[in-house]
Amino acid sequence: MNTIGRRVSVFLREPRLLKSVQWVQLAKESSVADGATVRKVKSNPEITAKAAQSVSTICALEFHRDRIAAVVMNRDLIVEDMRIRVLFDTPIKYNHAVFIEKNIAAAHALPAADIYVQEDKPLKKQASFARIYTLVNQSMTTALLNKEFNQTKNHQVYSINKAVVDKYFKRIIGGERVSGRSIVQDVIDQKSSFAPSAHIQSRLVKNYYDDLTSEDQAILSNCVILAITFHKLVLGNSTELGDKAWSHQEGQ
Repeated sequence: MNTIGRRVSVFLREPRLLKSVQWVQLAKESSVADGATVRKVKSNPEITAKAAQSVSTICALEFHRDRIAAVVMNRDLIVEDMRIRVLFDTPIKYNHAVFIEKNIAAAHALPAADIYVQEDKPLKKQASFARIYTLVNQSMTTALLNKEFNQTKNHQVYSINKAVVDKYFKRIIGGERVSGRSIVQDVIDQKSSFAPSAHIQSRLVKNYYDDLTSEDQAILSNCVILAITFHKLVLGNSTELGDKAWSHQEGQ
């Protein structure tokens, strides 16, 4: 086998190299199409035009078995707050009293925002206990944040399909969702092709690097990406709506 053949063979046997090259190529492709428009998508429940216009800040949430992550972003795509609330230090068996106590405390500790947003993720038939506990935390916190609904008839929590976020940021490579840390690193370095004006305040960047594990960085990165997507595709308030071509097909 000649030298070129050996290099190609090594390249194909190393999926990380392939994934890296694919990511760079996708990032380049996503920054083209000047003047293109982005089609808005519907949230669940669908936010009204009046409600959307009144939103100044959103808080993007991500739920896990033992913790809740939150990122607050304003209309200028500036991250004003980012934090993780640990619910359980060690794995425990389900106890409704313990779970509601922990989630009440977590809901009260969430940063203030006009609305809260989250991803709709498909539930597999054979869901793990960790996934079930995650859904319990999500359901309890959603109910607590919407506690005034009977009086106001206004929702405080909205969601968009996970596939919408993945497609907008082209996060699915080889059938897997790639880490959002690279995307957020571009935001920190102010060289994001997806959201050129997005910005994370310096004090939060310091905390992100100095105080968080790589796992928690990945979780908060998901929240930053969700917040950008919701602002652009649901609220439609960003001046960057024409910075890249994107279309959404219902049901995907």
